[in-house]
Amino acid sequence: MKHLFFCAGELSGDLHAAKVVARLQGRFRVSGIGGDAMAGAGQETLHHIRETAVMGFLEVARNYPRLRRILKNACSFLSQQKPDLLVCVDYPGFNLKLAAHARDLGIPVLYYIAPKVWAWGKGRIGKMRKVVDRCAVIFPFEEEFFKQRGIDAQFVGNPLLEQSAASGQKPDFRQALGIAPRARVLGILPGSREQEVRRMLPAMAQAGSQLCARGAFDMCVVSRAPGVSRELVASCARAAGGLSVWEGGTGSLQREADFLIVKSGTATLETALERKPFIVVYRTSAFSAFIARSVLRIPDISLLNIICGKRVVPELLQEEVTAHAMVQETLAIWENEARKRDILEQENRARELLGTKKPSYEVEHMIEEMVNG
Repeated sequence: MKHLFFCAGELSGDLHAAKVVARLQGRFRVSGIGGDAMAGAGQETLHHIRETAVMGFLEVARNYPRLRRILKNACSFLSQQKPDLLVCVDYPGFNLKLAAHARDLGIPVLYYIAPKVWAWGKGRIGKMRKVVDRCAVIFPFEEEFFKQRGIDAQFVGNPLLEQSAASGQKPDFRQALGIAPRARVLGILPGSREQEVRRMLPAMAQAGSQLCARGAFDMCVVSRAPGVSRELVASCARAAGGLSVWEGGTGSLQREADFLIVKSGTATLETALERKPFIVVYRTSAFSAFIARSVLRIPDISLLNIICGKRVVPELLQEEVTAHAMVQETLAIWENEARKRDILEQENRARELLGTKKPSYEVEHMIEEMVNG
């Protein structure tokens, strides 16, 4: 049986890769680095994403000894087991090093969810040309971008659309929290990493409380991700005036809320695909922010703004992440029907641009082509 090694170092990569792994079961042996979703789909786990999921330049530096040990273990595994294909999933700082080792061993490399070198890190393009055989990209503009730079790339569709189509019926948070069907709900999505939640949720929660006090919304609900301390989220909600906390997944809140304040990242595109008005916030360490500002090549960080090629929703970054600023930006949209309509139109446009392909199906076929010829 042919052997595949997958490497997904963070939660989102684990979720997206798991759909591919599930399609391969029974025909391939699959091992690698991943999380609960990939393990549940049948992957033999060498290291869990609990050991690898860190964000920001300073945070990576702090955890460098552990990450270096995991990389060494993964390289040793490749050397000993000689899998037929390495499938890298996002997580470029680690995966490009692993891909280089695979190339030295003669193991072909498929990169699913390619590094966002069009935004920053363009120095990685040369390395990708040397160590990556094919790229499965998730934004339509990426295919031409990589091909123009000598990298074999194929647009496979966006996994968030596949995730949305497969989500099915989710728990009704309105019923669970005792919220009236017509109540105006403000949703707060502070992220899935505890270090980010600590930096941003206090101000986000205060903004939610103030917006409810002004009468703009009837209730504010904060989403808690599984990897974030329950007490941390609860304490921020209490300090802001007794906001409700939802633990049933972001999808239900994104579908049912009338407006959302969202930490930058995958959740911004998820919210856009639910066709909801929202604003984007992000704050990292001062050191990480300094490095990011020096290498960032695009004007926006929200995926909706990037896909549409213009500022559709506001972005509040670093020192701008205050309760006052969030209240003002929210009201500027919430009280303006024309702006809400424009956001909805752009969200519909983004959905059309992302197409209808199923990434797990497309990546499965790319794997079969690379392994079986």
